[in-house]
Amino acid sequence: MDLPKGVLYNDLYFEYHKGDILPKTISPLYQIHNHFTPLHNYFNLSIKMKGLSTKERQKALIVSTTDGKSLYAEGGKWSGDNLSVRTRSFGGYAVALDTVPPSIKSVNISPGANMRGKWSIMLKINDNLSGIASYTASVDGEWILMEYDAKKHLLVHYFDDRISAGKHQFKLTVKDKVGNETVYESSFQR
Repeated sequence: MDLPKGVLYNDLYFEYHKGDILPKTISPLYQIHNHFTPLHNYFNLSIKMKGLSTKERQKALIVSTTDGKSLYAEGGKWSGDNLSVRTRSFGGYAVALDTVPPSIKSVNISPGANMRGKWSIMLKINDNLSGIASYTASVDGEWILMEYDAKKHLLVHYFDDRISAGKHQFKLTVKDKVGNETVYESSFQR
């Protein structure tokens, strides 16, 4: 770790512990002091990971934890065998692989649905670890605007006059921050 001058508010008796590999991580848990100590600014944290395949490196990210159970994505960039992240808190850090694609759940559209009386298309999207990076939607191959409410994990397209009466094909593609992708397709009537 690289702790620049001015990051700490006060001198401290620094604590460090290398723990076990957690069930969802591929590196030991490195306890960097404790999460109760506030920091004034960001510092750089790197974890050396040798022997990972190219595919594993693409799916790897640094995660943080305060209880050893809940993992929070911090991200990370590779430099040689080091996966590095800028963070603003002490606590537990490890490397995990995110191999699970995002989930897409329909709220009001299903194959063959009659959407004539509806004012929108709604779907819930979520990711189990790294977070949603992007989404794109189309009707009959033409891009449509979707609004994302991150707190509710809700994507909404409000119908306008550009989608005419008749049968249509809806497609939604969602990617997470390590490149996992899920596609949802459904025909509907308008």
